[in-house]
Amino acid sequence: MASTKRSVRRNMAQLHTWCGLLAAWLLFAVFLTGTLSYFKESISLWMQPELPSVAANAEWDNRRLADYWQHYLTEHASTARSWQITFPNERMSVSTAVWFGQDGREQSVLDPTTLTLVTPRETHGGDFFYRFHFQLHHLPAVYGRWLIGIATMMMFVAIISGVITHKKILRDFFAFRPQKGARSWLDAHNAFSVLTLPFQLMITYTGLITLMSLYMPWGVERAFPDADARRQATSELHAFPLSDSATGQPAALYALSELVGDAEAHWHKPVQSLRVSHPGYAGARAVVWQSAHEALSAHRPQRIYEASSGALLAETQSQRVDEQAHGVMVGLHAGRFANWGMRWIYFALGAAGCGMVATGLLLWTSKRKHKKGGVVGMWCVERLNIATLAGMPIAVLAFFASNRLLPVALSGRAQWEIHFFFAAWLLALLHAVLRRSASQAWREQLTLIVILLLCLPMLNLLVPSYRVLGELAAGNWQRVSVDLMCLVGALIIVWQMKRAAKKASTRVQPIQVAS
Repeated sequence: MASTKRSVRRNMAQLHTWCGLLAAWLLFAVFLTGTLSYFKESISLWMQPELPSVAANAEWDNRRLADYWQHYLTEHASTARSWQITFPNERMSVSTAVWFGQDGREQSVLDPTTLTLVTPRETHGGDFFYRFHFQLHHLPAVYGRWLIGIATMMMFVAIISGVITHKKILRDFFAFRPQKGARSWLDAHNAFSVLTLPFQLMITYTGLITLMSLYMPWGVERAFPDADARRQATSELHAFPLSDSATGQPAALYALSELVGDAEAHWHKPVQSLRVSHPGYAGARAVVWQSAHEALSAHRPQRIYEASSGALLAETQSQRVDEQAHGVMVGLHAGRFANWGMRWIYFALGAAGCGMVATGLLLWTSKRKHKKGGVVGMWCVERLNIATLAGMPIAVLAFFASNRLLPVALSGRAQWEIHFFFAAWLLALLHAVLRRSASQAWREQLTLIVILLLCLPMLNLLVPSYRVLGELAAGNWQRVSVDLMCLVGALIIVWQMKRAAKKASTRVQPIQVAS
């Protein structure tokens, strides 16, 4: 029986090792960008300093904003097939209107306090990290989501097999043996893994559930063989009502401010957004969504109105068990319900997840560094480790730096920022490959990360409208928190590099010469 248990544990150890290794480089990128996504609004505000800051305890009149947008869109987007209006909240200080016109997707941004349009610099901001973490970039979205799904499933298998492998996992959590090579990396890996185990299980499983209809569509196809019925079922599952087609008969639009006021009076909560399909025609529909920042479920309650008369047509809210379960799973994964304190907890746990993946990769190389054979494989893993664990942060920081360095009026500016991201990542890979010594490549890339982290706050001098002291005095912490995290990150890396250098120097013992 004991030998059988050892055999099972040995097999689980191999499964854990290889599932973790083969997916780890992609998973680190997913964890890093996903962790940043918990503060994507703050990142977007930092990358668009022209936008007003979010004042503490600010309140907005959404009815007034809806009235402004109705007049504006009637004048500038009367032929658009739909309008999408979002209202300000404690995370984003502006109201936006999006529509698809003759030139494609168009957007206007409004300062809700002064009711004046603002023109921020073009950038994808925090949304780039959010999109990248579940569908990558420069790939068709479906292919990117499939790759992420496969890596996520391997992560889930690695977590389960890791729990089975480490029978003394709780005891090992309290053990840390510094300066012990592979043993130290194993202790760090165990600490990160045990500390965040519930979170890693939750985030991995809910990540798979979020796109389950893409990965396993056969049940839906079997239950709803008709394409229209399948589309309706998918719409209900995601709590996103389908818009009716317009009749082609012109019809005046009812006051959107009245619809917003009716929804807020019914919910006793502010609305998050409003969508009007086929404005200006009979058959137009207006859908009002409740704010999702306080609800655990990502499926927000909606009220659907006839846009020409203002009559309430339907009120949708997740009623079926599958709808409620799906909404809670997506809500837990995205963390949109979380207040500031909970979002920092999400951020810290996500950063610990990055540490778990990173220490796992470093443990693999440390255990095999002095073994004979597998020189090419070791060389490849070491270089990929450098390009991922150091190169990915370099790419993120290059993305931030490009936001300050590129001309504000540059055409296609948002795409150029993304070009900087991938160019920096590619250069980090080339540097790791061309450097003969892996340890030297590590030191140089980590030093570059520190330099970028220290320089980013100073680049704010290029933005006259952004005054850090003024933001602090007004209690606007969202933008400033990005600068503070850069400084904290630089201090942590410098501290760790000094510790590593000190440990390396203490290994060399002086030779005692007998007299």
